[in-house]
Amino acid sequence: MQNAAPANLVKFLSDREVADLTGTARSTLAKMRIRGDGPPFVRVGASVRYPEDALREWQSSLTRRRSTCDPSTHVLRPGKG
Repeated sequence: MQNAAPANLVKFLSDREVADLTGTARSTLAKMRIRGDGPPFVRVGASVRYPEDALREWQSSLTRRRSTCDPSTHVLRPGKG
């Protein structure tokens, strides 16, 4: 019989799993790690892993309520439409 994992154990995902879940290329995830604008990650030896709960929080933080092209703030410039 196997022992059950503790309830407070964090589940980590590989970059391949995150790429599949988010539809983001692994190379893009690597670039995001360098820039610091991607999901939080940890290194386990030479491997990169993403805490599942932190990935969910990061995805939630990307949600927008409106477009950056809000018509009420659009300024017309001479010669431009």
